Amino acid sequence: LIEIDDKYRLVKPGWSVIDCGAAPGAWSQLNRRNDMAPNAGGLRELDHERLVTKCLSVLVLADKVLRPGL
Repeated sequence: LIEIDDKYRLVKPGWSVIDCGAAPGAWSQLNRRNDMAPNAGGLRELDHERLVTKCLSVLVLADKVLRPGL
């Protein structure tokens, strides 16, 4: 992504990027490191509930942080 951003300048100063689940080479490499993946506890239903809760929290965050039309 660094090479793509260098070529096309996708991330402009002042823009926000939400990286859901940082992987090597993901957007967090450009901004800051984060890892959205919940720690798996081995209980399938509980792990699933934690993942869904995290996904919903990202939607709430995106609605607050990202501007429409950009």
